[in-house]
Amino acid sequence: MGYILDGVYHKEVAPIEKLQSRQQSTFKQHDQNRQRKDFAREILQPHDKNGKPNEDFIAAYNEESKEYGFLPTDKDLKNG
Repeated sequence: MGYILDGVYHKEVAPIEKLQSRQQSTFKQHDQNRQRKDFAREILQPHDKNGKPNEDFIAAYNEESKEYGFLPTDKDLKNG
């Protein structure tokens, strides 16, 4: 009995190591993609390359944006 690996049919019996390593590689790639999406917010920087405030940072970190002076603080709003 043969097997298909990377779209190529092989006549010999499938070596378990090859199939398992391929499966582990796929899982690892999926896990890295999931982590990249889950933790994308944590790598946002307060400023863009041009030195302008990063809009994504402001949207994700509202309180920290006030500390950077991107948004008015409650104290500023009270003083008018």
